[in-house]
Amino acid sequence: SKLVMFFTDETFDYVKKSKNVEISSNGPQSGKARDEFRDKESLLRSSFRYNMPARILLDSYAPPRPGFFWGFINGKKHSELLFKLDPLGITEVSPEQVLVENYSNSERAIWVAFHLEEEYRKGTALSSADRRVFDLIHHDISIALRGTKILATDSAKMKTLVEGQRVLPIDLYPTLKVKRITDANGESVGIIQEDENKDGMLFIILPKAPEINKPFVLNIEYEGDQVLVGMGSGNFILNPSARSIWYPNNASVRYGIDQATFDITFRYPKFFTMIGVGELVEPETIDGDEKIAKWSTKGVEMKVAGFNFGDFKKYELNDKTTGYNLEVLVNKEVPNEIKGIQNDIDRFESRRGESADPIYRDPVARTTGTNLRSISTSSMAEDVLTEAQNSTRIYDAYFGKLPFNRIALTQQPNTFFGQAWASLIYMPYLAFVGESQRKQLLGSFGGSSTFWRQVTAHEVAHQWWGHSVGWSSYHDQWMSEGFAQLSTSLFIQFVKKDLDSFNEFWEDQRSQITKASPATNGLKPYTVGPVTQGYRLNTAKTGRVAQSLIYPKGAYILHMIRMMMVDKKTGDQKFQMMMHDFIKTHYNQEITTEDFKAIVEKHITPVMDIDRNGTMNWFFDQWVYGTEVPAYKLKYSIDE
Repeated sequence: SKLVMFFTDETFDYVKKSKNVEISSNGPQSGKARDEFRDKESLLRSSFRYNMPARILLDSYAPPRPGFFWGFINGKKHSELLFKLDPLGITEVSPEQVLVENYSNSERAIWVAFHLEEEYRKGTALSSADRRVFDLIHHDISIALRGTKILATDSAKMKTLVEGQRVLPIDLYPTLKVKRITDANGESVGIIQEDENKDGMLFIILPKAPEINKPFVLNIEYEGDQVLVGMGSGNFILNPSARSIWYPNNASVRYGIDQATFDITFRYPKFFTMIGVGELVEPETIDGDEKIAKWSTKGVEMKVAGFNFGDFKKYELNDKTTGYNLEVLVNKEVPNEIKGIQNDIDRFESRRGESADPIYRDPVARTTGTNLRSISTSSMAEDVLTEAQNSTRIYDAYFGKLPFNRIALTQQPNTFFGQAWASLIYMPYLAFVGESQRKQLLGSFGGSSTFWRQVTAHEVAHQWWGHSVGWSSYHDQWMSEGFAQLSTSLFIQFVKKDLDSFNEFWEDQRSQITKASPATNGLKPYTVGPVTQGYRLNTAKTGRVAQSLIYPKGAYILHMIRMMMVDKKTGDQKFQMMMHDFIKTHYNQEITTEDFKAIVEKHITPVMDIDRNGTMNWFFDQWVYGTEVPAYKLKYSIDE
């Protein structure tokens, strides 16, 4: 019934040629058409947070190339459909270029997504397809931390990958505002940056198109808040939503991953400690009330860069077996949410103490039955350090050496959140608290959850799965999280040395895959779709089903391969050789599911070669690309 189109391709010329179309700017439908167009313009800004005029400019200022097309479709049955075609890739499913989605709250879902037809013909319809119009090479960032506000300059070295490219789309957290951008000669460069509550993307408009593949530098000055979150008493966290966009990043790639090297100079309050990615390359200096610290990845490309700072106490271990220097940094004081609980306990107990009833004046009777007043995140710091040491020893043996020799695990004040940058890991602060106190805070189930026993091993594993090798697209993300889960099972097997715990781990993974839950809207996750559909499986009807596949089913895929490769005499030797080869072959690359399949086939054993054709098609077709689960079938007959 309605169609609103945005495009830079030949749609208008095509429409004009049709005998069934009458074009008018003041006909009986013109007013309605203008209202519909303005409605979709508003929708793009408020809901999609998308700058359509800037996207049009991206093509207008570029050499002739196939344009894009968006069509908002209203029908009788489905009234909020959107068709997208963009040769540069569509953000939600990049690098795929064609998409149909329902964007209503009640029916939200991506229906279909594909590469262009010609790419299937040419054999280039791959997860590894590169849609970037430019490449970020190096970030030289100077950043000052003023409370939770940041003031920064990024001297970003980059190069264009497409002839004639003048407009560069940049991802920068919407609350960070650009003051100015200059080139190497100090000349100002044009920018577009709209309201943060509408479309906060940044577009750089160069005065002329740079020579392709020739590096140049832009100095980007910006400042803002909400990127750094303070939780009181020297507890801070870098906003997870700003993980890869607290500095200017490439908007023409998915997940903000454009590998680059980093040099970062921090200015921050002198009574705090700073920890960054890479290494501290110079002794810290003091300038008035501030410290200055210089961190560098020393020429090693990283997918994202992060930092943490606070009032830390450091525990350190140099492991001679692996050569890694391991650090654990915990805050000297608990965050405000714990202090609030402690204050409530104090007020409760003081009120009981003031009671006229002699029973309540008894200091023993006045207790709340908790020991939360003495809670400290230092109590488990050395245990976490030991877990990190054991994890790295196992993963080194199974997967190979990391390109850096330092890993820091830092406390952050988010309760259930862990995150890994290369060489730097965020740990939830309750991972540094004893189980009895966690139970008092979260209840028996939450306080004793396996999350707390596994979070260190899982996040350390991401130094290999996610950083040593990455993933190409949403089709391949299962390897990062799934392989980190498999790594966690190795930690349980070799460190806990408890077969019951090992079996319990895999039973929990199996349950997540096969059992319906409220989180999956009553659906059994494995029936919804293959693990290679990733977060596309999350819809209004399926809930958070992707989480129940990417992590546990991804783990089971690798676990099943490991079990097929086990040898009675040599144990996991064949599996270890394969995983070493996998990382060595694809070090610092974005891997695809097909890359993994190829390495498995390279190391295939006679037991695995069921079809006697040297391929693992039987396994990948059923378990990776399909929705099968292993099952026993019993056949019998009775002879009289």
